[in-house]
Amino acid sequence: MLNYIKAELYKALHRPYLWVLLAVMLALEELFLWLLVSASFVDMVAVLSPLMTAGNFLVIPLSHLVVSGPYGSGTLKNELSFGLPRSRIYLGKLFTAVLLGVALCAVLIAFYLGTGWLLAEEKGGETLLENLSVLAYVVAGSVPLWLGSLGICMALFFL
Repeated sequence: MLNYIKAELYKALHRPYLWVLLAVMLALEELFLWLLVSASFVDMVAVLSPLMTAGNFLVIPLSHLVVSGPYGSGTLKNELSFGLPRSRIYLGKLFTAVLLGVALCAVLIAFYLGTGWLLAEEKGGETLLENLSVLAYVVAGSVPLWLGSLGICMALFFL
């Protein structure tokens, strides 16, 4: 199973679709941060918390990235004829999508916080630690929802 996940990660990382998706998301984050450029860093962190539901919409291109390769080129029949069970194929692709999703989420949140820190005129405040802890709580609460959405989306793509 580990070799299958490594192969799926290799295929996903060498497709330009992933890098275009990441570049578009980072550009949209940069645009969003430029709209908040007059705000303090504490306010930028507070604005990020309600935006965690956007992760549910990112599971669609992420699922398409992982699943569309074999279905587009017809190579899933090669995996099946090689003797891999369908459960291993589905779980391998799902775990690959989970790894890519977690990495994408970490990059996007780190980029937002890092760029927000650089752009903000007022860096700290008495509520910065409180807002960061609320953000961590919201991210921890959002991850199971994202994973559930990812599982449903992957199952629908396999249909």
